[in-house]
Amino acid sequence: MNVADSGHMAGILKQDGYEITQNEAAADVVLLNTCSIRDLAEEKVFSKLGELKERKVDEPNLVLGVCGCMATNLKKGIFKRAPYVDILCGPRSSKHLPRMINDVFEKGRSQVEVEPNEALEEFLPSVRESAFKAWVNITQGCDERCTYCVVPNTRGDQASRQPQSIIDEIKGLAEQGYKEVTLLGQTVNAYGLELAEPYPFSKLIESIQAIDGIEWIRFVTSHPKYVTPDFIEMFAKFPKVAPFLHLPYQAGSNRILKRMARRYTREEYIEKINALRAACPDLNLSTDIIVGFPEETEEEFQETLDVYKEAQFDSSFCFKYSQRPNTPAMNFKDTVPEAVKKERLERLLALQKEIAYVRNLKNLGKVHRVLFENVGRKEGSLRGHNQYNQVVISSGGPELIGQFRDVLIVENSPMTLYGEIKN
Repeated sequence: MNVADSGHMAGILKQDGYEITQNEAAADVVLLNTCSIRDLAEEKVFSKLGELKERKVDEPNLVLGVCGCMATNLKKGIFKRAPYVDILCGPRSSKHLPRMINDVFEKGRSQVEVEPNEALEEFLPSVRESAFKAWVNITQGCDERCTYCVVPNTRGDQASRQPQSIIDEIKGLAEQGYKEVTLLGQTVNAYGLELAEPYPFSKLIESIQAIDGIEWIRFVTSHPKYVTPDFIEMFAKFPKVAPFLHLPYQAGSNRILKRMARRYTREEYIEKINALRAACPDLNLSTDIIVGFPEETEEEFQETLDVYKEAQFDSSFCFKYSQRPNTPAMNFKDTVPEAVKKERLERLLALQKEIAYVRNLKNLGKVHRVLFENVGRKEGSLRGHNQYNQVVISSGGPELIGQFRDVLIVENSPMTLYGEIKN
């Protein structure tokens, strides 16, 4: 989501006559696109702002902006810690950047646009790093209100783009030679439910499936609540839908899930992934997990481990709980000591590594379709992703970047597969 937002910011400014420079010291405008999902992300931004402060002293005409979720979450609190910042621009307000920058240059006053529920633009220009893989926003915001999450505060209520706008954008990408699209949304599979004429996510996928030139369709992040029969059927019905799903479960205890306001039970989650794997037996499944949520007991953490073992995830993103401003969980007493959170996270990561290695063994001797994306670290090697969203390393020349090839898998590690090109 943040990579896509940065691309839109760059696209809007490029359209207005600005040029991107890889040399930060040569820039007249420096914009930091930020995340508020964890405290560490915010502290990294303030550290970077501290570095830029020295340059701002020497170059007072330098325009310095903080964009993205931090701008909306902390608002003018950023000015208190970094009064030399010129611009605060929220995730839905990037269309205002040319005007805001111009006003700083001409009027010398700080500019603020941080309305989380600003009307969603149907289309924004974008500067994309890849010429064959594209991120495509289909929604902004979220209506779920999980008690630990800042997203509704920073990105507002869910707003879906019109389906025809999305379809037209992807048709344009296909005409430019793009081969893979990843649809983006905070709760991507809730797409279209709040439109005046509701448009199911599965119907949108069916429309994209029909676009010539697009070979793989991916999407993140899905919510278990919206894993409906038509959603499950997509993986069997539409061959362009990659057999990969990121489906956070966050905790294995029903009591903790209720305190998180996740709106499903452990049993419902397991039932849905069993249905998904019945529809698509080779589905690669990843997840998000929070350890040490307020009042989580050792027994409840063990339930999280039990779900992981039962679900046999291929990969996961695991985090220690940390309080975030303006969330309901801020009112919960953080009863789990930091040392306990750390120890639980280490146990979870050890389990993740063990299961991922064993599950990767099933790939040995099989041929995977791989889209090569860049050169590898070793000379004469290439790096790409297979249909299951796993990293694959193979020998090959740079002329294959942006191309699909069949690759025989000959070696595995917990996170990476190694192979030999077959065609």
